[in-house]
Amino acid sequence: MSRAADFVSGLQAQQTKALESLKPWRAEVYAVEDGRVILKPFEADAPLGEKVAQLRGFDVVPGDEVIVAEVAGRLFVLGANQRGTPTARSMSASLHLKSGTQLRLYNAANSAYPIAMDGSNGNARFDGNLVVGGTLTVGGGTSSGGGPFVYQAIDGTPTTASTTSTSTWQEQGSISVTLPTGTWTVYANAWSRLQHSVGGTISSRVDIAGSQGTSFSSSASTVATLYAAQHSRTGQSGTIAVKSQYLNGAAGTAYAGASMFFVIAVKE
Repeated sequence: MSRAADFVSGLQAQQTKALESLKPWRAEVYAVEDGRVILKPFEADAPLGEKVAQLRGFDVVPGDEVIVAEVAGRLFVLGANQRGTPTARSMSASLHLKSGTQLRLYNAANSAYPIAMDGSNGNARFDGNLVVGGTLTVGGGTSSGGGPFVYQAIDGTPTTASTTSTSTWQEQGSISVTLPTGTWTVYANAWSRLQHSVGGTISSRVDIAGSQGTSFSSSASTVATLYAAQHSRTGQSGTIAVKSQYLNGAAGTAYAGASMFFVIAVKE
């Protein structure tokens, strides 16, 4: 073979070797330390000794199959392969959105329940139900148990419309409140229309799932007057009953009208 042929053959061999070195290949993640990856080639019995840099983004974890390439003579992890239905993705580092940017998250249909956040000081929108755990900070104040769940209703027909008894509490109004998943502390307020035939004393209170709050008493008018009472109870979940109750405190007849309820629940 001529020297020219040898030269060309040598160039081709070097080119082939260079191209081979640039070809991406697959490996298994053996471990992740300090943000870098220790690789185990599939054909090898032991992992490589060096820690390999990776692209910023979602975490890779031991057992992942990744694509590896050589960049400037050093190995580099391009990312993890996906061979099945997508699952949750983890990102150890914080994701910061610069002012003026927008992040929008949608469901699989790419239409309903978007979560939109516009810039660092812009607006956020959450379509659908929002349940917040931990501590929620709103306008400089905090809710130590998490985001509040709010419910309000009116019971226009009293369960017991009147009574002459001065010893037995009567149920005036009742509502059913279905709490979101989890355990909640419930704060209930009730406003009730009460009157007394001769202006005697009437007491009112709020009952949360069988627990009665402090009673509030005062002389009632002979015309319907608005009474207020409140109570709170921890450890509530599922569907609970919130009731307004009243007690006739003097001779004569106590009359009950409609009750209005306002319930706030904070996740524990």
